[in-house]
Amino acid sequence: MRKLFINQYASLVVVILGSLFSLAVGYFSYTAELERARATFLFNTEQVETQLAERLQSYALVLRGAAGLISVSENVTRQEWQRYTEKLRVNESITQVQGIGFAKFMAAAELGPHQDKTRAEGFPDYQVFPAGERDYYSSVTYLEPFNESNQRAFGYDMYSEPVRREAMQRAARSGRAAVTGKVELVQETDEFRQVGTLMYVAIYKDSALPPRDERMQKLLGWAYSPFWMEDLVDGILHDWTAAEGASIELTIYDGLQANQETQLYGNFARDTEDRKLHRQAVIDFNGTHWLLDFTHKNEKAVIRTENALIFTLGGMLLTFVLTGLLLSVGNARNRAQALAQKLTSDLRERTQQLIETEERWHFAVDATGSGVWDWNIETDEVYYSLGWRHIFGLAQDADAVELSEWKRRIHPEDKAEVFDLIQQHLAGKKSSYEHEYRMQHEAGYWLWVHDRGRVVAYSGDERPLRMIGSVEDISTEKRHRDELTIAAESDKLTGLPNRAYLQRILPEIIRKATNRELKFAVFYIDLDRFKPVNDTVGHEAGDVVLCRVAEKMLAELREHDHLVRVGGDEFVAVVNHIGNGDDILKQLASRLIAAASAPVGFKGDQLQVSATIGIVRFDAEKPRSGPDILRRADEAMYIAKNTERGSFHILD
Repeated sequence: MRKLFINQYASLVVVILGSLFSLAVGYFSYTAELERARATFLFNTEQVETQLAERLQSYALVLRGAAGLISVSENVTRQEWQRYTEKLRVNESITQVQGIGFAKFMAAAELGPHQDKTRAEGFPDYQVFPAGERDYYSSVTYLEPFNESNQRAFGYDMYSEPVRREAMQRAARSGRAAVTGKVELVQETDEFRQVGTLMYVAIYKDSALPPRDERMQKLLGWAYSPFWMEDLVDGILHDWTAAEGASIELTIYDGLQANQETQLYGNFARDTEDRKLHRQAVIDFNGTHWLLDFTHKNEKAVIRTENALIFTLGGMLLTFVLTGLLLSVGNARNRAQALAQKLTSDLRERTQQLIETEERWHFAVDATGSGVWDWNIETDEVYYSLGWRHIFGLAQDADAVELSEWKRRIHPEDKAEVFDLIQQHLAGKKSSYEHEYRMQHEAGYWLWVHDRGRVVAYSGDERPLRMIGSVEDISTEKRHRDELTIAAESDKLTGLPNRAYLQRILPEIIRKATNRELKFAVFYIDLDRFKPVNDTVGHEAGDVVLCRVAEKMLAELREHDHLVRVGGDEFVAVVNHIGNGDDILKQLASRLIAAASAPVGFKGDQLQVSATIGIVRFDAEKPRSGPDILRRADEAMYIAKNTERGSFHILD
């Protein structure tokens, strides 16, 4: 009886302790999962905050450049302003903006002359609006692009509207870029309405920033840009909202209070009191504060509680199983203790083996001299090995976990191809990723690297989750290969490229022309009267003539053209960007013939040859291979030679 009581008491203790332990494990598992979700949420929202702040600073720099154009020359014409802004758009200096304009500031006495001058420029109905007598006026004088939407703002007095006037005065008095509060743009229509805002940079006479008390007196006007907030923010965040941001909602308020009156962007009505994933941040742009309010669309989906539930239920189940064993088999306690000790020992041994295996793997990777990277595709976190950091001259005391650390080092000319190859592998179009490209060392110079990798983990729906790869510095090897290629593709006598070079580049030129990226022509050049020079004066003289003629013909070509010696006294010129007519071909052929016909001095003698040229214009409608084009150019050359040596003939 006493043993039974002890056994029942022990069983009760096991039930209580086991239940408490299971609940504790479940709680800590849930807490860890919540912290992971919060860290990811914080990382993603900080990226958005940084992008918005950087884009505002970029637009301010663009407007300072526009202000500089006006301040150094107060007589900037409408056409000059249009060309300047078009260049900014071609260079992608400004995107997601309604336009970039100049608003003139004037006293009441200047209003009439200003309107008369603008009407004389071809705008007979021009009128500063809204009408009314005021001490000071402003007028939207230039606004590009001058499309139908922006034409509605032409002549608008922004200084007459209180919200705009406050920002304009702040920009003028501070000398810094200023952003308005929530406004309705003049460009709005009844069918299409958005919240708007504007950015201003003041322009002063004599260019330099005047003392504070003289700034309003020396004010010429403002360079400014109107924004539709929805277009501006969606344009900045389109990549972000396509990835992690697809599950995160953003609302932007003007000022530090979140209410409907100050809401600039977003229309998400929600209660944030009980939200686990909620964050607010403030962007301070020269005294203008934007409150960024982030929440997650579906916290239940991102905060995975399955593990906590499994741990809790599993622990409870194990507790009741052990209790049943204690109640049913009193003598099983010793065996259970022995089994528990063995399981604990095995777990410790396997944990130690895992630690030792990981240490050996790190040592082996670092010993190869290559760099290894391990990319978590879902979180964009990356592990970089010691070898990787050594290649690029980075500190060895901490792991970099930013994907941007790799992206920012890629040479701008190589980025598009690198990203395209990786996406092809992630989409399953290629079995692995491998490429040679340039990356920047911490010291600033460029390295050629051989980068390779493969996806090693997929989700249940075949989405790639993890990718591992290695990178190797091949700068020395690449330099040796380039030197060998140059040597193999160069003519030793003239220094020009040879036939091997032509065979390599011509297919690529044809491919681009077929895609209508450029038009080109092939000139097949044969020197006349060269053999008598060799026969009568000697091969040394012939070599001198070949070199001098090559130099003179090369001088007649442009940097993006090619002149190749294909053998003996024959040359081929590939001329790019020729347009649609034959005039440029005829002019160039005449210059090449004149260059080849110029006398060449040799030991007191004047040696002279001439050139006959066959020309083929590439037709993208009827594409041909490289050998076919050269054969046609050769035919054209013989037609010219049979007609008159020292002439040219053009074939399509």
